[in-house]
Amino acid sequence: MSLRIIPLLLLLIPFLSSGAQPNGLERALSLIELLSGEGMNVSRQVDLLNSALALYRQGKVKEADDLVNEALNELVSLQAELPSYTFWRDLWLLLRISAIASVPPAFYYAFPRIYAYLWYRARRKWVVRRIK
Repeated sequence: MSLRIIPLLLLLIPFLSSGAQPNGLERALSLIELLSGEGMNVSRQVDLLNSALALYRQGKVKEADDLVNEALNELVSLQAELPSYTFWRDLWLLLRISAIASVPPAFYYAFPRIYAYLWYRARRKWVVRRIK
């Protein structure tokens, strides 16, 4: 979804009359690219920028600027959370890989013992007769 908005915003940047706005749009686009590349959810900010584009087309520059600034503020706060997010994402990935990798050795070690124990429990009341 963010890929649909990028070409439109890039075409819109030179035509904006506000001097500070292109820098805000450029920064918002670069932050969206960075954060979405790291796996963070930026769909709300992309929706805000899509709404800002619609307002720019209608000529409501002030309202569109407010939406762009709101999206930019949210993106900056998400960027501040990025190190923590990547740490927990990588830790969770490591735990999942470790859990999956520990299954074969645990099965190799435990299965024969469990099988022998269950076999013994199931047959402990059997009586062996001598045939003469």
